[in-house]
Amino acid sequence: TVKVASTADGDVYDVSAEYDDAAAVAGATGTPIRDVLRRAESDVRDRLGEE
Repeated sequence: TVKVASTADGDVYDVSAEYDDAAAVAGATGTPIRDVLRRAESDVRDRLGEE
């Protein structure tokens, strides 16, 4: 799960992956949790057209 925070106008100002979900993925795949968090947040930013 990734939370996306935005203004009333729809401008995104924060993208944050849920730690517990990322920890579960990290445990299941053997991927470091930082990499899981970074990739999840990056993927959502890409989909939203954010930098």
